[in-house]
Amino acid sequence: MSRAIKDISLRQEINARFFQVIDLLKSNGTMKGLNGFCKEHGLNVPKYYKIRSQNEMLKGFKYKFIDIEALYYISLDYNISLQWLFYGVGPMFEDKRKKSN
Repeated sequence: MSRAIKDISLRQEINARFFQVIDLLKSNGTMKGLNGFCKEHGLNVPKYYKIRSQNEMLKGFKYKFIDIEALYYISLDYNISLQWLFYGVGPMFEDKRKKSN
């Protein structure tokens, strides 16, 4: 597999995990949803809806990947593991006791 194809595949997986977190947090009432999250952090709302709807068909679209800031904010605000977001390894949520040290 070429590096470019592999990079796109990895980014798609990160995108998918990001939206998985958004859906989970919305369904359990922890957050209002993607729109509120984007507005709260100054992220481009239409961009994120486009990425979400076109995550499987990236070619030719202006917006392909979520911003690193979105990963940072979701991790910081909701205690989401960056290791899980980037690699899909370990638990989705970080152990709060480890963070406080």
